[in-house]
Amino acid sequence: MNDGDSLFVVLLCAAIVCVLVILIDGWFLRPQRDPARPVSRALLPRIAGYALVALALAMLWRLFRYEAVDFSFMLVLSGRCRRHLGLDQAFFAGRRKASAARAGTPPERVREPVAVEYARSFFPSSCSCW
Repeated sequence: MNDGDSLFVVLLCAAIVCVLVILIDGWFLRPQRDPARPVSRALLPRIAGYALVALALAMLWRLFRYEAVDFSFMLVLSGRCRRHLGLDQAFFAGRRKASAARAGTPPERVREPVAVEYARSFFPSSCSCW
């Protein structure tokens, strides 16, 4: 493994940690707080979100530099986003809305976690499957 590969692995591991922090906050911790609040006041998920953007840009730069981005990579990314949306709908959306109802928040004001909004942005809004 050369230096470019090891740097990419380090960036990838850091990005995975950031994604896990964002997902745990969005799916498990945030519904315990006010689910209608538009912006999370929790500092760690906000920092993880900003770090994830920087890490993603650094990883994309490495991939483009070594010409490692191809169509199959984009298909894998698309499949992972669809799986993420499916998991949210199957396991977490109902709990999020129930938590909002207990807090007295109308269901239409409940915000989706940032990771779900981001995954949804890869697909047209007319898609009725989600």
